[in-house]
Amino acid sequence: MKPASEENWEEVLDQELRRLPDHEAPPTLIPRVMAALQAKARLPWWRHGWWQWPPAARLFGLVVVCGL
Repeated sequence: MKPASEENWEEVLDQELRRLPDHEAPPTLIPRVMAALQAKARLPWWRHGWWQWPPAARLFGLVVVCGL
């Protein structure tokens, strides 16, 4: 159980943080994010994570690794 002073501090902090104004995202944020997503989507399959590889390639890779 938390002490009363800690609970009060959490409430005061929560109220103060809620009073802060919202920040606006820079206008270039969405184009940059979309460009990064498109660049990642254009990568060849072997540049993606292991679980995104085709099943046959994962099996082949597993056989090669186990054979070493």
